[in-house]
Amino acid sequence: MCKRAGPAHRHALQSEAGLDAPTRPLLFAKWPNTLIGHGGEILVPQGVRTAYEAELAVVIGRRARNVTSEDALDYVAGYLCANDVSARDLQFDDGQSVRGKSLDTFCPIGPTLVPREQVSDPQNLGIKLWLNGTLMQSSSTAQTIFSVADIISYVSQTATL
Repeated sequence: MCKRAGPAHRHALQSEAGLDAPTRPLLFAKWPNTLIGHGGEILVPQGVRTAYEAELAVVIGRRARNVTSEDALDYVAGYLCANDVSARDLQFDDGQSVRGKSLDTFCPIGPTLVPREQVSDPQNLGIKLWLNGTLMQSSSTAQTIFSVADIISYVSQTATL
């Protein structure tokens, strides 16, 4: 599951766009066709305008339904780096975020799944994104609007993870 409201979102929503932070997580889908491994080629259709964002991906290790925020991290198998690539023109053309975020290869992940036991606090991780060798984003999961535990709990109230 790639999550929304990542490190850049808090800053962008409040500082740059002058918008209030949402009161609940904003969800979107990244279908299996979007996933590629670390170093894989992102295939951008001709004429499509893309954007990217470094994200923390969370791998759920066992069935999770109606979990509390307090128990949510017990359901995590591990964490991955993810790149939330979006086709902004498709996304905003008709207001369908899923369409603009679900192109083939638009969610590179990796290089390594870090087991939950090796991450003492998922809200205190550095998160960076490089594009062709240039550092484009550098932040921390401490800047997220919602915690990993709160997002897992929120999603599990209506969907089985």
